[in-house]
Amino acid sequence: MNLSTKTMPWMAASLLVASSFFGQQTQNQGGCGQPQPVCKPAPKCAPLQEPPVPTNCAYNAPAEINIGMVGDIDFFASGSFIYWQPSQDNMAIAGVNQQPFNNIIQPAPTNGLAQLSFVETNFSFQPGFKAGLGMNLQTDDWDGYMEYTRVHGSTTTSSNGQAAGRSVFATWGNPLYYHNDGLVDPTILGSIYDTVTSSYRNNLDFFDVEMGRSYYVGKKLTFRPAWGARAAWILQNIHVGYAATGLTGANPTNNGNIAYIPGFADVYERSHSWGVGPRTGLTMNWLFDYGFRFFGSGYGDILYTYYKVQDKTVILPAIGLNAGISQTMTTFDQVQAIRTHLDLEVGFGWGYYFDNNNWHIDLSAAYGYQVFFDQNMFRHFSDAFTPSFNTLPNGNLYVQGLTTTARFDF
Repeated sequence: MNLSTKTMPWMAASLLVASSFFGQQTQNQGGCGQPQPVCKPAPKCAPLQEPPVPTNCAYNAPAEINIGMVGDIDFFASGSFIYWQPSQDNMAIAGVNQQPFNNIIQPAPTNGLAQLSFVETNFSFQPGFKAGLGMNLQTDDWDGYMEYTRVHGSTTTSSNGQAAGRSVFATWGNPLYYHNDGLVDPTILGSIYDTVTSSYRNNLDFFDVEMGRSYYVGKKLTFRPAWGARAAWILQNIHVGYAATGLTGANPTNNGNIAYIPGFADVYERSHSWGVGPRTGLTMNWLFDYGFRFFGSGYGDILYTYYKVQDKTVILPAIGLNAGISQTMTTFDQVQAIRTHLDLEVGFGWGYYFDNNNWHIDLSAAYGYQVFFDQNMFRHFSDAFTPSFNTLPNGNLYVQGLTTTARFDF
């Protein structure tokens, strides 16, 4: 039998099997869609990994206010009336003893000192305003916004220890001039007066810029995350005046020395700061029917802050070696620091489209709480004879109050 006759059927069968196997492989590859590139070290039948592009129109569906025609750049303006109360740690203006002066230095200088209480600064609410301007961008429904905030105000505090038969101890000013060298009983703590008055001013100015995007999270909840920057100017002044008009006839102490009782003391302290840094936050709106909503927001910023701190103490003693001679001591310092600030707010609002959606008005009222950490930079002196011994108590500045806002989209 011819050899070719014997091998030909086997060759044909092998070719048929190979063709079937190759066809099956080609069919499997066709199930992956388009021809795939060669992958190393081994080929794979899978789509390449790429950042997905949203195709669903409800993908973080935009929730900003839109007026006019599709594609228009919308502008909006807002104005707010604010009624805030600034308050600050470590602002007691005097210590008041429950006994009159003579009972303190006779027969023992420590009588009644355990009953000392403090006169705290009286912080009151102050009016102010906000003014803002923004626009809805055409880039994925983002919006840009800038806002200026201003609250300036002052408050007064006083205490008359003489009327109640009490003694007033100074807590402000440089204690170097509260004593008379060689004539002071060292057990007497500071100067003693019968009245104290103070005037405290706090000026807050902020300028904020940010970008945010409002979008739906479900059907009745919207989020607006934002990122931007803040510039802040905070000016604080305090003037504390002490008087000892009713104590000029003081009795001598146990060791026979005459106590050094100033007739008047005036203390002026000033802290002026500016800061700049990033700011971020989130606003949430729970939507009700007829355009009403309940909202809450939380913002935080961290600022590089530069302080100028000044202190001036003026003493006019009534008795002692320098009686009737005015004495003044002034200190000045510049401090650089990083400061943080938190701002939380809750409230209700209402919005309405009119004139065929060509205009929109929004009204809201909110109550907010803020804290400026370590903002108190007034110096407290701790040693009577070494004026360099002083501390910065770094108390926090707190702000609370009402904000009512009207926004108009056009």
